[in-house]
Amino acid sequence: MKRKKRANKEPFRINVVEMAMQPRLEIFGNRELVIDGCAGVLEYSAEKIRVRYGRMVLQIGGRNLKISNLGAKSLSVTGFFTGFEFLS
Repeated sequence: MKRKKRANKEPFRINVVEMAMQPRLEIFGNRELVIDGCAGVLEYSAEKIRVRYGRMVLQIGGRNLKISNLGAKSLSVTGFFTGFEFLS
């Protein structure tokens, strides 16, 4: 049986620089969150945290929320998460 030739033989390429500039969100269960590429904390309480996330705002809802690590462009949040919302 003959295989069909692909019309486009160009390999799949990922622009690494472009990917590195995008904000990244890592969620570990419903207890820990790491955000890389955030541009600042807009609101902070034990029930809600809002951060500037690229061109959007990320709203994190939950209980006992705490910013456990805050860097120049990253932050870690711990607590019990009940929801995430991306606002434009």
